[in-house]
Amino acid sequence: EFVLDYKCLQILAMKKQKLKGLVGYQARYQKLIIKTESINFLTSDGMKSILNTLPKNLSLNITKTEILLSGQRLDAAMNNIEQVLNISPGNYPASIIKAKILSSKKEFIKAEEILRDLLIRKNRDPGLWMQLSEIQRAGKNIVGYHLSRGEYYTLIGDFDNALNQFQFALSLSGNSFQTSETIMTKINLAKDRLSKRRGF
Repeated sequence: EFVLDYKCLQILAMKKQKLKGLVGYQARYQKLIIKTESINFLTSDGMKSILNTLPKNLSLNITKTEILLSGQRLDAAMNNIEQVLNISPGNYPASIIKAKILSSKKEFIKAEEILRDLLIRKNRDPGLWMQLSEIQRAGKNIVGYHLSRGEYYTLIGDFDNALNQFQFALSLSGNSFQTSETIMTKINLAKDRLSKRRGF
């Protein structure tokens, strides 16, 4: 028997529209969401039945992984998301969830690597920079944390906070010339954008 808390129900609510499109399962899911505290959501046989019918449905498999992650069933969540990525290599939402699982397992370097790979393709996504910064903070990569926060603030147009974050990163960067030079480029860019905004 699979027991879910309220947080798990929130995940399901966000997926509701996608699940509506699965013919034959709409009524079953509507009957399951019946309490706000905790419910018995799926028996393992019930989940197997659905996934056996739709074994390659990414939405269902990703939803299952999110539920497992929310319940801190990290090994099961990792096994499931690996199956999703075998079906759809490089899948964006699946890769993000894998990074979250790795972070929960305190494998911060691996989690950071996944997000950095995603940023090669989607470096204009502020949410991705924010998630990276949280993983870096948890992994005590403090310079990386401030740099990622700076990128986040830059993308949302908050150049004051971006400048502050880059300056924090510079103060912690030590004697690495290459790192300091990279950070100074970001500082100068933030200053330039602030000056243009203020009309100087």
